[in-house]
Amino acid sequence: MLSYALKRISRSWKLFAALALGMTLAATFFGGINVAADTVGKQALDAQLANTPVDMQLRAFYIGGDTALNSSVQGLISNLQKIDGVAYAEPIGTATVFNASSSTTVTGIQGASVLYQHMTLVSGRKTLHANETLINSDSQQAQNFPVNRRITYTLYTNASRKYNVTLTVVGSVNLDTVAVNTLGTGYYYQPFPGYTGPVTGIKQANILIVSWEQTFLPVLAKNYSITSSGNVSRLYTMSA
Repeated sequence: MLSYALKRISRSWKLFAALALGMTLAATFFGGINVAADTVGKQALDAQLANTPVDMQLRAFYIGGDTALNSSVQGLISNLQKIDGVAYAEPIGTATVFNASSSTTVTGIQGASVLYQHMTLVSGRKTLHANETLINSDSQQAQNFPVNRRITYTLYTNASRKYNVTLTVVGSVNLDTVAVNTLGTGYYYQPFPGYTGPVTGIKQANILIVSWEQTFLPVLAKNYSITSSGNVSRLYTMSA
C-alpha cells in the first residue's frame, strides 16, 4: 500500500505542484486586494479629515475666574498630553458680546498656538500684546475695524461692577478652513427676510483674536457671569 501511494504521488507531482502554486497565488491575490482596500480607505479618511482640526474638545461653560485659573488649565493640558495618542493640546477661550445688529466673538489663543499657521496676514501684524486684537478679514464688519482702531467693551462682574476692556486692532488676517473650524466661526447669510438692500453674499461672523495669556485670562479672572449682564457668555476649550 505504501509503495502504491508513493507511486501515485510521484506520478502526480505536477498536479500537487500546480495546486500548491494556485493556492499561493490566490492567497497573494486576495491579500493584495485587502491591502489595496485598506490603502484606499485610509486615503479617503485622510481626505475627509484634512480640514478637521481636532479630535476632541473639552468645554467648560460659565466657569468662575480666579488667580489659579491659568495653572488649572495648564495642568489639565499637561495631563491631556500624557494620554497615549494625543499629539498636541491647547486652550482656546471665547466671549461673545451681542448688540442690536450683530455679535462679535472675542477669542483668546496662546502665543505659541498652531492656529497662527492657519492665518494669512492681510494688513498690520500678527504678534499680539496685552489688549491687542486681530480681526478676520472676511467678517461681516471687517471694514469697520481697520488697523489701529480702538474698540471698548463693557463687561459686568457678579457684583454688577462694570469692567471696561479696550482692544486695539493691530492686524487683519484671513482664516483658512482649519482656523474657521477650530474657532467655530459662523457665517451670516444674506439677504435676510425683509431685507431690501443689495445682496452681499456670505460673510464670516465677526471674531476678534486676542492673546490668551496677556488679555483673555486677566478678563476671565474677573469672574464674569452671564446672569449679571444678560449679554456676556464665556468658556474655555481644550483642543487635542
